[in-house]
Amino acid sequence: MTDPRFAKATESGRFYYPPGYEDVTFRSVTNALGTLSKPALTGAAAKRAGERAVFQEQEWHAIQQEQGDEKARLWISSAMREYSDYAANMGSAVHFCAEHFFEHVDVVDGEAVLDTWLIERVAAWAEKMCKHRGTVDKNIEQVRKHVTQLALAIDALGIEFIERERTVFSPEHGYAGTLDATVTIDGKTYLLDYKTGGVYPETSMQLAAYRFATHEVAGDASRTRAMRADGGLVLQLKPASFTPHFVRCDEVVFERFLDVLRLAEWREQTVIGEEFRAR
Repeated sequence: MTDPRFAKATESGRFYYPPGYEDVTFRSVTNALGTLSKPALTGAAAKRAGERAVFQEQEWHAIQQEQGDEKARLWISSAMREYSDYAANMGSAVHFCAEHFFEHVDVVDGEAVLDTWLIERVAAWAEKMCKHRGTVDKNIEQVRKHVTQLALAIDALGIEFIERERTVFSPEHGYAGTLDATVTIDGKTYLLDYKTGGVYPETSMQLAAYRFATHEVAGDASRTRAMRADGGLVLQLKPASFTPHFVRCDEVVFERFLDVLRLAEWREQTVIGEEFRAR
């Protein structure tokens, strides 16, 4: 992920400190949603480990012979972590390009062309992605392909942007987040979120949290937020395709988000007495 201006990353997740509220800690929306279990990750981890064992068998056995069984096991089990890092850096690079799309991307014959300024910044993520696969140039090309799909989606859906990369927060409930964009399509207003990976049910809660946030950051100041939306839109971008997902993010979904937020807060509290810890 990119680093929002008014947020700080910690071992416990990301927290926000909006202007005028620097003494208050706002839990990030994605931090709260991280409390939810993701059973699909177990299967995905097994798949990545199996693929490494099968398709990189020679490297696996070389590590085993030179460094021992334990090193070989750790190398195989790290496949999912390396892939997750690759996917996270890809997502950050694509989000950054989307944020600066109109200033630093040209579309020529249906293909996105990144300017030098944008390529230089994307290269930092592309280099990190090399730990999993590819070279810097190949990874930049993968990012460019995602951005091409964004250009095609904007044209096909008739997307018009109202705002991009807006920090929103709720003093009442103590959460904050960075909204990718607010757009209009056919006269309706949608909160937009980009995804370069899967689209999961908790995305509806993420957009509901943004939709019902009462404050926003504008420049270097905070203010109440008047923006209201008709719904949510997740734009899933892949190298060769895009898929729009219109998402429910109404009051009912917002209440479910608040339940998750309270769960995240509860998990950080001490709920087991010392006398039980010792047993």
